[in-house]
Amino acid sequence: MSSRPDLFVKNDGFWYWKNDEAKKIFFEMLLNHDKRLPKEFIEIQVLYEKILENLEVNGQKIEEIDYVYNK
Repeated sequence: MSSRPDLFVKNDGFWYWKNDEAKKIFFEMLLNHDKRLPKEFIEIQVLYEKILENLEVNGQKIEEIDYVYNK
């Protein structure tokens, strides 16, 4: 298993995204249930996906949601 990507930097005691590409990598890792992420992140992602499966808009169930992150 490869190491986790370097996505964050700590500055003045606070954590920040390393760059805009880091945000994209992180969300792609979540969507793919990447095993390099801590298990808590994956658990949150699974719960989020369950919520999305049950969403309705104007009485219609949402069948598919496209995840797009473009900045």
